[in-house]
Amino acid sequence: YNQPEREALAIVWAMERIHIHTYGTEFVLYTDHKPLELICNNPKSKPPARIEQWFLRLHKYRFRVQYSPGKDNPSDYMSRHPLNTSATHRQGELAEEYITFIAQHTIPKSISLEEIKQQTKEDATLQIAMKYIQNGNWHEARNLTDPNINNQELSILYSIRTEVTASKDNDLLLKSTRIVIPTSLRTQAIDMAHEGHQGLTKTKQLLREKIWFQSIDSMVKKIIDACIPCQSTTPAHPPVPLKMSKMPPTPWHTVHIDFLGPLPTGELILVAIDAYSRYPEVEIVHSTSAAALIPKLDRIFSTHGIPYKVVSDNGSPFNGQEIRRYMEIHGIEFVTFTPLWPQGNSEAESFMKPLLKSILTARTEGRNWKKEFSSKPIDKHIMEKENDHNSKSQMKRYTDQARHTKKTLINVGDLVIYKQQKKNKFSTKLNPAPYKVINVHGATITAQRHSHQITRNISYFKCLNLGEKERQYHLDDQPSDEEEGEIVRNEQYQENEED
Repeated sequence: YNQPEREALAIVWAMERIHIHTYGTEFVLYTDHKPLELICNNPKSKPPARIEQWFLRLHKYRFRVQYSPGKDNPSDYMSRHPLNTSATHRQGELAEEYITFIAQHTIPKSISLEEIKQQTKEDATLQIAMKYIQNGNWHEARNLTDPNINNQELSILYSIRTEVTASKDNDLLLKSTRIVIPTSLRTQAIDMAHEGHQGLTKTKQLLREKIWFQSIDSMVKKIIDACIPCQSTTPAHPPVPLKMSKMPPTPWHTVHIDFLGPLPTGELILVAIDAYSRYPEVEIVHSTSAAALIPKLDRIFSTHGIPYKVVSDNGSPFNGQEIRRYMEIHGIEFVTFTPLWPQGNSEAESFMKPLLKSILTARTEGRNWKKEFSSKPIDKHIMEKENDHNSKSQMKRYTDQARHTKKTLINVGDLVIYKQQKKNKFSTKLNPAPYKVINVHGATITAQRHSHQITRNISYFKCLNLGEKERQYHLDDQPSDEEEGEIVRNEQYQENEED
């Protein structure tokens, strides 16, 4: 509003305010704004539309406007003789009581008010800000060269200077109804707000209700992202893009082997499948020992010849020395895939599905499931698979898209935690004990924690998001005998689950 509009609005407000005294009475209205006298007393005047609308509200009154200089106007006394602007002693006490009340009801329970006051007095940035709040000399901040003062934080405090309040002793600073936490206590305050390990949004919401400081959102995010217990309950590394195996040059060049079972009879089924023709060989065994496996391999190899390469998972007995020695004697390249990663031996695993279905349907119909092997047609396996490259390319494209795969984000030297077998519903997804990556081979990661090593597919690991200080702490950390024993027991449990 311009000045005539403000003066006109004052007249309208005053007339309606004392309506009970002025209605039905003819009176004189004195104003110290000369233009209003001319506007109100001249029926032919054309005031601005806003003033004209206001004066329409005054048509029910009978009055005449007369100009009176401000020095002669009693209502103008307060503006010409203002009260002392300095707060009285009682007003100062009320302000201090308000600040103390807010501080006592907003600080975290485990941080004392005295501790906040002490740390605020030692915070150079907050001290200079409170000085400027009291004297208003914010322009002096341009010349500050003290390295202990955070100029960025000081600039933010200047931008919200109308919202902040400083205590008389310069030991507390409030932003509206929230206490400003000094730098030395900010990490402690965030840690306490995150004690229940709530998510990022909930933690920030809890903090914003009671405290404030510069860059509170980014600092909360950084600390929560580095929280190992939180990281151990969230998903691990996303799947990496599929790496499709190449078609062998000849039949019986590469053979995939695996066990199916144990079956209800206590027996197991040994499956050997040619990667070129998808031709399967099936043998029934009574155990997974090397002594039971080797004679069956001898029979299969005597029929089809010695392959160049044999591929299996890393379970028993394929991870034993006796099987490796057998392969070396026959000049076979023996490849075992990453533990707990059946996709690596997909040729054998994919044949298990129809094989298991045949066994289950035979048992359901009361037939001898062992006879199913000899009567099962295998015509579709004896031919070289056509368009192998095209079908694998299509599979890779669709699978990578559906699984939202990402390239390897874990490198040698990174600290990681790995996915563990859940013993019960309260077990975390990931083992919270940090391991250091010592080898990366494609999608296979080998990590070590002191004397213990673990090898898994990359999807079993999650790279820890830690600051340099926390990272060095975990690298130097040595587990107790009890912790080392628990690590070994967990690993043995997982290996048993794999077998």
